[in-house]
Amino acid sequence: MRAGELIIHLKGAKGIKGHEFMGLGRANMYAAFCIGGENRKSNVVRNGGSNPQWNEQVSFKIAEYVNFAMYDWLHISLYQPHDIKRNSPRGTVKINVEKLLEVHRNEVPIQSYPVAYKGKQRGMVELALSFIPSRREILLT
Repeated sequence: MRAGELIIHLKGAKGIKGHEFMGLGRANMYAAFCIGGENRKSNVVRNGGSNPQWNEQVSFKIAEYVNFAMYDWLHISLYQPHDIKRNSPRGTVKINVEKLLEVHRNEVPIQSYPVAYKGKQRGMVELALSFIPSRREILLT
């Protein structure tokens, strides 16, 4: 990874099971992102059920003085929020951002990534990535 801004375009997810109450309503869901020790959250999709659609962006600034290896892997966790007890995990995704950006030259189109929960695939998450190099990075190339 290099210095700049990593932008994650979270489209949605498919096949993610949540806790529906007695078959009534559909589950709420949000995504939590972690890269380089930094965390971000998406908005909560209300009544999105198994196929929540976010259509939103989150971004991470990557400074010139950090250990860039810390930014190679993006971790995404999907949760169902609860009012009474803690949030329920619905699955996780681990993406090697560094390799994808090398192959796609700073713009990774929307792709589906498997969501795992307790060692089993539990649906897919759809997102795109883009990277904007820092001004200094552009001047050096």
